[in-house]
Amino acid sequence: MTPSAPSASSAPPSAPFLARCVRWAWHDNVRIDVLDERGRPAHTLDEWQTLVFHEADGQRTLAQIIAMFPTRYRDPAAIPAAYQRELTEAARFLIEDRHWVMPRDRRNPLPEEFSEPVE
Repeated sequence: MTPSAPSASSAPPSAPFLARCVRWAWHDNVRIDVLDERGRPAHTLDEWQTLVFHEADGQRTLAQIIAMFPTRYRDPAAIPAAYQRELTEAARFLIEDRHWVMPRDRRNPLPEEFSEPVE
């Protein structure tokens, strides 16, 4: 039996599910603005941070986000070599430095105010 690639639906039991916990809006087609309490852009995320933040829907772990990333590319040669490191660093920034994403023990839907972008 050959080992299979990690499934986007499988995660280690101890892996936390990531959940956005701030309001946000699209800055452009590849970056997100985190909004302050008045609804103004407070910080524009880079593309790696945007990817982790957008996928932090309370249903996925970082391991799942990393496992799904290569599926975005038709050509394996186009996959950025350091994508695992970049996604891990983006998650660290969002969780530890800014507290805009919170790790959770269980899957939970996001509160409505954090699930969709502010128009």
